[in-house]
Amino acid sequence: LIMNLGDYDDSVKTPDDELSTYDKWILTKLNETVKEVDDSFAGYEFDKAASAIYKFFWSEYCDWYIESVKPVLYGDDPRGKQRTKSVLVRVLKTALQLLHPIAPFISEELYQRLRVFGVELSATEGGAAESIMQSAFPECNDTQIYRDEHDEVELMKEIVVGIRNLRAVIGLHPSEKVSVVLLPESDRARKQIEANRGFILSLAALSGFEIAEKDKPKKAIAQVIPGVEIFLPVEGLIDVGKETERIKKEIGKISKDLERTEKKLANPEFLERAPEEIVQKEREIFEELSFQIKKMEDVLNKLSEIG
Repeated sequence: LIMNLGDYDDSVKTPDDELSTYDKWILTKLNETVKEVDDSFAGYEFDKAASAIYKFFWSEYCDWYIESVKPVLYGDDPRGKQRTKSVLVRVLKTALQLLHPIAPFISEELYQRLRVFGVELSATEGGAAESIMQSAFPECNDTQIYRDEHDEVELMKEIVVGIRNLRAVIGLHPSEKVSVVLLPESDRARKQIEANRGFILSLAALSGFEIAEKDKPKKAIAQVIPGVEIFLPVEGLIDVGKETERIKKEIGKISKDLERTEKKLANPEFLERAPEEIVQKEREIFEELSFQIKKMEDVLNKLSEIG
C-alpha cells in the first residue's frame, strides 16, 4: 500500500455517499474493532486487545478488503482509485493508532513512512502529529457502522469460504478454475450474489457460476451456509470411485497410528513414567490423528452422496 501512494492526495476526502459496499464493510469492522480494543484496554485485558487488532489487520483488512478492492486499484477510474486509497489509508492510520500501545516501534516506523507521502494524523493540540503519540486514541464512530453492507459482504465471504472448502474436499489446486452452482433462499440474496459476482469469481478462483432457481445439479458435492446452498459439480474433475478407495486406504493407515497412540495413552506405566511433555505430545498426536480421520470421513460422506 505505502509503495503505491505516489499519486495519492490525503487532503481529498471521500463523501460517505461515494463509498462502495466493501468500503462500508471495512469501516464497520474498523469501528467494531476500535470499540472492542478500547473495552479490552479498559478492563486490562491486553491479550484480548492484541488478538482483536491482529484479527482485524491480517484477516479483515489484508485477506479480504485489500483483495476485494484490487480491481479498483488496478483499474482505469482515477476517482475510484482515490476513493479506495482514501479508505485504505484511513483504516491503516487508525489501525496503527490501535497497535501503538502494544507495538510502539513498528507502528511509529510505519506512520513515519506514511508521512513521507503527506499522510498524517491530527495532533491533540492542533496541527499535524509528528508522532503517533501526539494523536488521540481512536474512538468508535457509530455513524460509520453500516449494518446492511456489513451483512452483505459477510454473506459473500461465507460463499467464498464454502467454495474453497468444496475445492479442498476433492483436492483441487488453488489455481485450477472451476464452475459452481449457487442456490439462494431469497431474492435479496440472489440480487446480492449477482451484484458481487466479480468478488466471488476472483476470490474463489472460479471460471464462472450459475445462480439456480430451484433445481439442484446432479453429481455435485454440496456445502450449505445460511441463506445459500453451494454445489460443485465433480463430473470430469475426479473419479469418485477411485477417490473413495484412496481415502479409505488413507483412513486405514491413519487409524493404525491412532490405535498405537491410544494404547500408549491407556497404559498406566507410560503415563506414570514418561515426562509430562512426552505425554502431552502423544495427546496432541491423538487429537490431530482423530481430526484427520474426521475430515476424511466427512469427505467420504460427501462423495457417497454423488456416487
